Amino acid sequence: MPTRPWQSFHQVGPNKEYLVQLSYLPLLRYRGLIPFTRWLLAIQRQLGQANGFIGYSLLAHPVRCDFWTLSAWSDKDSLNNFFRSAPHAKAMKALRGQMGQTLFIEWIVKGVALPPTWNDALARFSKS
Repeated sequence: MPTRPWQSFHQVGPNKEYLVQLSYLPLLRYRGLIPFTRWLLAIQRQLGQANGFIGYSLLAHPVRCDFWTLSAWSDKDSLNNFFRSAPHAKAMKALRGQMGQTLFIEWIVKGVALPPTWNDALARFSKS
């Protein structure tokens, strides 16, 4: 599963504010890679249909069992509706025993600052 560069799904207003979320998704063991990948593909399809979804990128380190997502949303409600809906909600339950400690960091940016950069996102992670 390769790293996926930023993909925009909707145009943004340069002065409008958007929610950005960085998620850290560590797997506990290599045997979790196959189910994780299946759920990831289903969730990527779900993203394309999600209301308020702006764009997304994936940073994958499968040898280390570390995965990161970086996404932008029109608002917090849109993000919450996404993760409470299937298949994302089902994936969280199905993968619970295969995941290490996940971490989510959120911040607000103006549309002119989209897409977010991995350097900025990972710097925020190291400060948390």
